[in-house]
Amino acid sequence: SLLLIDVRSEASYPGGSIRGSLHIPARGFWWNRGALYEMAYKADVEWVCFVGGEEGEGEEDRAKLCAGWFLDHVRDTAQDDNMHVAVLEGGVEGWVMSGPRFVALMDGYDGKFWERW
Repeated sequence: SLLLIDVRSEASYPGGSIRGSLHIPARGFWWNRGALYEMAYKADVEWVCFVGGEEGEGEEDRAKLCAGWFLDHVRDTAQDDNMHVAVLEGGVEGWVMSGPRFVALMDGYDGKFWERW
């Protein structure tokens, strides 16, 4: 019962995404956090994990920021103490660098995009 939210910008997204994740760019996340909570709650999701991209480009910080906004909504607005919120350490870059077994679990993987690492 895990939902992955990919908050990378459109510029970082072409390299592929972790299979099953939803792409909600950070710049529009604030306005979508309530709808995301309702969807996750109705689907009995226990964990919502935010995924960023390259640490050097602030993408990982965006994941932490969105996770904080979402957690505030979950705890303060929805009064839900059961849903958990996390951030995938290392983001998609860390996922890719973890090797072929992880890359095999990506949709739209573009090896050329990741060659710079």
